[in-house]
Amino acid sequence: MNSVSSQARSRESGGCDDGVVTTEEEWRRWGAVSPLPAAVKQIVDDLKVLELKVDAQIEFGGNGGKLQGAFGAYEDKKHRATYEALDDPEKKFRFFSARQVSCRLLGSRGYLCQKCWLAMEDCMCSNVKPCGLWKRIRFWLYMHPRDFLRQNNTGKLLWQVFGVHSASLCIFGIAEDEEVMWDEFKHAGKSHVRCLYPNQNSELTLSVENAFGDSTSENPGSSMGDEDSTLHFILLDGTWNNSAAMLKRLKDHAKTVWGDEDLPCISLTTGASAMHKLRPQPSWDRTCTAAAAIGLLSELSLLPQLSSYGLDKQADAVEEALVVLLDSLTGRRLRMGSHRIRCRRQLEVIGRRLVMNSVSSQARSRESGGCDDGVVTEEEWRRWGAVSPLPAAVKQIVDDLKVLELKVDAQIEFGGNGGKLQGAFGAYEDKKHRATYEALDDPEKKFRFFSARQVACRLLGSRGYLCQKCWLAMEDCMCANVKPCGLWKKIHFWLYMHPRDFLRQNNTGKLLWQVFGVHSASLCIFGIAEDEEIMWDEFKRAGKSHVCCLYPIQNSELTLSVEKAFGNSTSENLGSSMGDEDKTLHFILLDGTWNNSAAMLKRLKDHAKTVWGDEDLPCISLTTGASTMHKLRPQPSWDRTCTAAAAIGLLSELSLLPQLSSYGLDKQADAVEEALVVLLDSLTGRRLRMGRSITRKVRNTINIC
Repeated sequence: MNSVSSQARSRESGGCDDGVVTTEEEWRRWGAVSPLPAAVKQIVDDLKVLELKVDAQIEFGGNGGKLQGAFGAYEDKKHRATYEALDDPEKKFRFFSARQVSCRLLGSRGYLCQKCWLAMEDCMCSNVKPCGLWKRIRFWLYMHPRDFLRQNNTGKLLWQVFGVHSASLCIFGIAEDEEVMWDEFKHAGKSHVRCLYPNQNSELTLSVENAFGDSTSENPGSSMGDEDSTLHFILLDGTWNNSAAMLKRLKDHAKTVWGDEDLPCISLTTGASAMHKLRPQPSWDRTCTAAAAIGLLSELSLLPQLSSYGLDKQADAVEEALVVLLDSLTGRRLRMGSHRIRCRRQLEVIGRRLVMNSVSSQARSRESGGCDDGVVTEEEWRRWGAVSPLPAAVKQIVDDLKVLELKVDAQIEFGGNGGKLQGAFGAYEDKKHRATYEALDDPEKKFRFFSARQVACRLLGSRGYLCQKCWLAMEDCMCANVKPCGLWKKIHFWLYMHPRDFLRQNNTGKLLWQVFGVHSASLCIFGIAEDEEIMWDEFKRAGKSHVCCLYPIQNSELTLSVEKAFGNSTSENLGSSMGDEDKTLHFILLDGTWNNSAAMLKRLKDHAKTVWGDEDLPCISLTTGASTMHKLRPQPSWDRTCTAAAAIGLLSELSLLPQLSSYGLDKQADAVEEALVVLLDSLTGRRLRMGRSITRKVRNTINIC
């Protein structure tokens, strides 16, 4: 994305000067009704000063509001220090909101249309038909700053259709916006302010009919016939997690203004909107902001006293705009070559069916390497990199899914990373498998069931979509660019992989068996009995002294450097028999997230205690740094690295030992490094082709912006 200081962006940003200064005119063009917030202006000015100070260009990525590059790293430390220095929670909150808005404003200049908040090439403004809203109703879009300028936001449609004075934007935590909104509420009075939110308190949550169905003095809509009064509806425009905090802030403000925090809420009886197909909600009784407005207007139009004000037509106008937005977002995904329309949801509202084929699809069956009518065969299982027989539990779950598909007469559909069941079948199966899980009384059985189901779903969901060798999408297959290499016969890698990492496209452990072969680098899935049995049979044969795990645990007595472990050949040394032709050293690489790896190590230790009577499984730590994959897939800290890079580091350090220098371990490390670069190039190329950022932010423990 272009720098904020780009002249091209400056000309397109609606009145901004020198690429950074935000003007009142530009602020209003984005849909605001308040003056330009002082805190936002101050942060923009600070960014300009900082840009000159550090002599690094301001760059944005992600959804248009994330600072990137050298400037982003420097500014991140600075703004966090500023945040921590504030002693008042209210000041901290306002700073957070202002910075979110500032960055999104600057990052979206010249990229998003200022009216519809879509990328310029996807602008839908000409297809949205304006419509007048009944003068007695005013919507307030109380929007979380993280939803400001989001392309798939639906609240923006209300002011596009009705105008900013009938549907007004108020950003959560922006003082000027909240002041304008609450001034209107004070003028209208508490009885004319309602919030659309399914509050659990039945005394405060009213249906539309109960709230406005009669004109008694006790009824909150009793003065709807008063020509001088307007009913104000607050629509919480943010995620469901954020909406609770937004409602609490409204109640706190209500208590300050009226001495009572019981802000009445309105609930609707209408169902989910078309946007569920592209942007799913936590549950189907929840809906997007525009659909909430449509539902409210539709229910109000059914009341006899309001039937003559054309509220049904006004609801239709928003519905039409919502379909236009859905078309625009869908068209963009298709144009970018994405195989997934947000979790591969069905788009039947606009006549599209862009779901993955059923497990029973003959086309997929032919591509899946020997599977027949949805059945997973031994041959197919081995093609994915496995060395064990097809796990009985995985086969059973696949068979159960097939039977269930016939029983419920609903097609099996997958979305997400190829392993999540979707649609009507997914909802039904979710309840069934949870009941099966809860019925198991043994924690070990529960764990094995979890692992087997994860593997089964990922297997079925990836058929015909992922290459069976490199686990990348077919069009991104990198197999032809990976050069095989023989691993020294005295070393055997075991990829102890968490089931949630099985068939992940950015997994790096798979590179080891692509380069060295499955008999030198073998897959063992955490919790799959057949895999673990094969691995531990090899460990028993080799003996405890020839098994070690790459994991930087804190116990210095059990964690050895490569030099200490293999640097000499004393009897006490872990690698004392590396010269024994009949002995192979087995290295376990934990292939999962850092949160999961602790549980994986514990399981290894428990098994070691069962086999050898001692759970102290020696661990090897490396001195090498982070890998190139850090650029695309960050680790919790820079002293931790991806699985392939751990193998590279181990081979490199072993090659430096005099007694092992003649076995070509450095060349074997280089072969994996080359494969890692090929994987990075493939993943980066896919992101660029899909128009996504190739720079991933470094994770931090403090999440304030």
